[in-house]
Amino acid sequence: MVERLRLNLIVALIILLISIWLILVVRIWDSMGHLVFGCAIAYLIWTLLRKEEKTSKLLEFFVKSLVISYVITGVVWFVSLGVWTPLYYVYFGLRGVIITLVYIVLPRSLLPVAILVITYGILKTRLEAWATLLSSWYVSIFAVRAAYDVWWSLFVQPYLHGHYYSSGAGALALDMILVLLAFFVACIFTAVYLILKRPKQEPLP
Repeated sequence: MVERLRLNLIVALIILLISIWLILVVRIWDSMGHLVFGCAIAYLIWTLLRKEEKTSKLLEFFVKSLVISYVITGVVWFVSLGVWTPLYYVYFGLRGVIITLVYIVLPRSLLPVAILVITYGILKTRLEAWATLLSSWYVSIFAVRAAYDVWWSLFVQPYLHGHYYSSGAGALALDMILVLLAFFVACIFTAVYLILKRPKQEPLP
């Protein structure tokens, strides 16, 4: 049992390092790196809470997962900043740290939790429709964005030859479209989930 736990932790840490490498080094696919990063932390938390998740309720599991995810994401993010852009702390100070914790660390720490909620609903107990929809929507936003960025990098960007302009309004419109597309994906997932997880009818006496 201990060996299996150790192996799972090693695998999770390797995936975590790969995701950090994708984000910091291969900057062309930042969104893919964030998605892999979220999956790695989710896998790490699931391994750490393996014994507790058998007896804990969903809310308790959610709170514990969020705390662990927020701490791990915050530590990784600030250590990465210290290594790659050490002047961040000099110019932004405490205000910059607080803004980073709220607007950067928190959204990314919610991604592993959303993945864990979906996993919990598939492997453990049936989730309510709203919980399935919200968690799958959040994960789908990252997944759809990652798929779009990969598509753009492979099939569009090489043919632009440096002649490309994007306005703020255009970027906002693109984000809204991707969020709506992610909602559509989440609706399909929720419908399939509810059908597959619907209570089985007992045979008539």
